[in-house]
Amino acid sequence: MVNAEKSLQSFRGVGYKLLDTEIQLYGDIALVYYIARYDYAGDDGTTHAVPLRSIDIYRRDNGNWIQAGSHITVIPSSGAWGEGANKSA
Repeated sequence: MVNAEKSLQSFRGVGYKLLDTEIQLYGDIALVYYIARYDYAGDDGTTHAVPLRSIDIYRRDNGNWIQAGSHITVIPSSGAWGEGANKSA
C-alpha cells in the first residue's frame, strides 16, 4: 500500500482515451467491459501512458443503474497502446 500511495501522489492525469467498450445486459445486471489509455505527467514533466482493461458491474435499482463493482488492471504491453512514446509536457 505504501508504494501504491506514492505512485498515486506522483500521477497527474492529463488525458484519458476510451479505446474499446462492450456492454452486456442480463436483466437487471449490466457488465461493461472497456479498454482505455490513461495519460499522466511524471514529476520530470514528461507525459506517459498506461493501457488499462476494466470491467464494471451495474445493477438496476428502482429504474436507476447503480455501480455494484469494478476491476481495473494494467495491460502488459510493449508499446502497442501508445505508452512507449514519452512526450514532453
